[in-house]
Amino acid sequence: MVAGERDYYKRKLLKWYYGGALGHSAVARERLEVILDLIRPVPVGNHIIRVGNTEDGGYMCIDNFDTCERVISCGISDDVSFDLCYAQQGIPVFQYDDSVDGPPVEHEQFRFRRNRVEGEDRPEHNVYSLDSILRQDLEGATAAVLKLDIESSEWAALATLAPGRLKQHVSAIYIEFHGLSQLLDDAFYERARCVFASLREDYVPVSLHPNNNGELVVFGNRAFPDIFELSFIRRDLVEPIHEARGSLPEVGPNNSGIPDIHLGDLLS
Repeated sequence: MVAGERDYYKRKLLKWYYGGALGHSAVARERLEVILDLIRPVPVGNHIIRVGNTEDGGYMCIDNFDTCERVISCGISDDVSFDLCYAQQGIPVFQYDDSVDGPPVEHEQFRFRRNRVEGEDRPEHNVYSLDSILRQDLEGATAAVLKLDIESSEWAALATLAPGRLKQHVSAIYIEFHGLSQLLDDAFYERARCVFASLREDYVPVSLHPNNNGELVVFGNRAFPDIFELSFIRRDLVEPIHEARGSLPEVGPNNSGIPDIHLGDLLS
């Protein structure tokens, strides 16, 4: 890390260290370790590629365009580069976002709905649960892709899924998680732990990337990003590692205008 990056993140860390109890809490450190044990990426033999934007809006994904049946894309804002990669392969993409009137570009494979995705159905407010969406849009599908970038609503959306719903329909999951700075809140920690533990029953994490638009949070004597992207593939699709696998594609920062976050030994 060069001097400029070091000074930049020192300021970000100090903001959290002096702003609350996290930096001094052994409980926070212990809880971070529990979460890390559930989300630490596992080396696999599958071909991993970058899909979508090289910065914010793209994800590290398994190369499954030939088997993907449908895509559920929750949270699109003004970037559908991820969605376009699948649509251009003739794969239907069901888009959900209540903050925009529609996608910034059109495609015949896009099915946009101006709905918010949370943990329960409130149709009078255009709010639907992820469980209802999967049940509606993925009937008969067994190899769909799910992408979630819904600004902290992911916790409720995932926590209220019917048992086995994801495994039944979804082969790969790409999620941006928000708010890990709340680990000292007992209810948040228990929900986060249960969400990740449930995902790990049927899926394997293959990539974890910090979003450098968010803050770094001090947990005891460790720092971890408040916002991060996780990629999962279903266990039955995991391929054994082989010598020709090669290294994963290099992942750049979500925001190239500021220094990236490097997790280093945290993930080893």
